[in-house]
Amino acid sequence: MKALGGPLPAIFKAVAAQRDWAPAALAVCTQPLLRFLVGDMALTQRAPGDPRPGGVLIQRCKVLEEGGCKGLCVHMCKRPTERFFSERWGLPITMSPNFQTLQCQLSFGVPPPPDEEIEAILPAGCLAGCALAAAGADRSAWSGVRAPEVEETCV
Repeated sequence: MKALGGPLPAIFKAVAAQRDWAPAALAVCTQPLLRFLVGDMALTQRAPGDPRPGGVLIQRCKVLEEGGCKGLCVHMCKRPTERFFSERWGLPITMSPNFQTLQCQLSFGVPPPPDEEIEAILPAGCLAGCALAAAGADRSAWSGVRAPEVEETCV
């Protein structure tokens, strides 16, 4: 994980981020470096209908599988990762989770849609494995404060 920090992002941003090959380079590096965190991956095209390399398909995302929560996926993985790559590496990335298959398409070099568009396409309610939904009978008392309704918490 140290490769994701330190001087490497600033060097990449200054030297390579604007090159045509930059999305493909990050996709190739993502596969071995992040497998432990999100699971098995395969290199793909950048986006549907775009034949250029620069995509990675997470075949069964550990965050979704283990967390079972789309709120965790969107707010603790998708948005922070998109922001991290754009700000630190100088290259936009769009993460497109599939909540039915638990796959996630990473599209390097493709700017993410605005938050309003993301919210509009998210499925309603919690995922089947969501721990907050399972504990729905006792949604109170997080440090003595009533927690928001489960559906609001999840997304």
